[in-house]
Amino acid sequence: MPNKKIPTASKKQSVKKSRAPQSGKASQAPKIKDIFEGAGFKHVSADGVHFTVGGRTGELDHIFVWENVVLLCEETAGKDATKHCTNKIYLHGKIAANWSTGFFPEYCKKNPGLLEALGPKYQIQDLEVRHIYYSEDVDVIDSVGDPSPMLILSRAQARYFASLVETIFRSAKFELLKFLGVALHQVGDARVSGRAVASDSFPAFALPAAHTSYPAGFAVASFYADPMALIQRAYVMRRDGWEDPDLSYQRFVRAEKLSEMREYLGNNGKVFINNLIVTLPATALLLEDGGKPIDPDAMRHKTNVKLSLPLELGTVGIVDGQHRILSYYEGNDGLDQKISGLRQRQNLLVTGIIFPSSYTPEMRVKFEAEIFLGINNNQSSVHTQLRQDLETIINPETPLAIARAIVTRLSKEGALAGLLQMSQFDPSDKIASGSLGPYVVMPLMRKNSAFYKTWDRDGARDLNDAGDRSAYIDYCVQELKRLLAGASENLKGKWRSVPNGGVLSTTTVGGLLLLLGRLLKGGATLSQIDYVTKLKNIRNVDFSAYTGSSWGKLSNKLHDVI
Repeated sequence: MPNKKIPTASKKQSVKKSRAPQSGKASQAPKIKDIFEGAGFKHVSADGVHFTVGGRTGELDHIFVWENVVLLCEETAGKDATKHCTNKIYLHGKIAANWSTGFFPEYCKKNPGLLEALGPKYQIQDLEVRHIYYSEDVDVIDSVGDPSPMLILSRAQARYFASLVETIFRSAKFELLKFLGVALHQVGDARVSGRAVASDSFPAFALPAAHTSYPAGFAVASFYADPMALIQRAYVMRRDGWEDPDLSYQRFVRAEKLSEMREYLGNNGKVFINNLIVTLPATALLLEDGGKPIDPDAMRHKTNVKLSLPLELGTVGIVDGQHRILSYYEGNDGLDQKISGLRQRQNLLVTGIIFPSSYTPEMRVKFEAEIFLGINNNQSSVHTQLRQDLETIINPETPLAIARAIVTRLSKEGALAGLLQMSQFDPSDKIASGSLGPYVVMPLMRKNSAFYKTWDRDGARDLNDAGDRSAYIDYCVQELKRLLAGASENLKGKWRSVPNGGVLSTTTVGGLLLLLGRLLKGGATLSQIDYVTKLKNIRNVDFSAYTGSSWGKLSNKLHDVI
């Protein structure tokens, strides 16, 4: 909870609620109701139902229910969301503290629709409750302190999930559950019975590392699995996901391709017979007939086994074949009645690569990226931008990868924190950053540049070494943060993106960053620069006169005025 005292007035905040239906256009903010209803959650009307809990009076905007999962949601539109969110955090803290002792039974008397949505199956102790805050116009996560018990849904995440729902409809609920921190053993019958994490067993044919040329500790298993078993567990390596954009790379699933394949399934009914390539978690076990686990390192030949796969969200990585799996999604189209009968009846041929338990998420993604690039290089051309993303993961020592790491850090730290578009789902009022890495930061920070020599004066550092590379990225980020802090201090009131009434654009940011190089050419010693004083005259520059890729001209202008 935030340390500052929260007002306890019961008057509802004046942040405007948005009620317009979702248009589906990226320029308009998604509606939380469209996201969760589209994913199969029931909506319980809550707006206007007033209650008092812990001495605090309020109301909820939305309630969504799926099985025993209950979501208490707040959704606002308008620029003044920080105070509204802070008050809602306080209210929901009271709800969470008094949930079973008073709030839930009393609230259900005022809003019986919640009990109706849950049905008679679940008792209060069975419920998994989550609190969600979503602002359509501003991101509040960095301005409200500790949001507990609220989960803050950012605008980029909302767009991501809205796109996912538009693509795979009710099957999007599995990825939403992972975002909510709800495990499958906490849902439905598993929760009521108190079972531990369930697992499914698949007859499989396993190959040891020696027969695959993979490193020691890996195993490869081929098996048949029904689409539902895969959809529940699957994650697709995307370039822009909600969980960790730095560890994702593949293009988003294409709805039009899914539609074509779904039509084939609905009208033809025949299973796809070509092989799927997935990665499996270290918790996947290869078992002998008697149930004894097999050590992959001890395998010496091809072996018939049972593959035990835990029923856990986000554990099966789809490297190749995402459309063949996801075409079985739970939809609301006319084909779903036919496809629903195939979802657990048909079986897809899967080759699964089991990672050693020592593999970190970074190691996994690099390995998956290499597999993906190898498969697609052999089958079809890979888009240039996608190739750059893959090479950045596979070869982090390259100048482009280092530049991208710096831009990513700047998007999270210092004066540019929260202002840059780092995902295709980031809202359009943020500053596009795709060209900053290759065209601004990479030439500025490349090895043997004037800036690089301020760090590696003796030529003794090696960017192929992970420790040196990390140290150099830290050095770059800290110096750029100092420069940007000085610029933001002198551009008070203007340090916002152009769509939000400020002067910041890709060109502006690029010009400011390149100013560092101009200062070095003038013989400046960076450690001695007081950027607040040095940049005082930039407030008189007409930044609107510089657009497109004219960041070089802007940096010259900035250097002239200082």
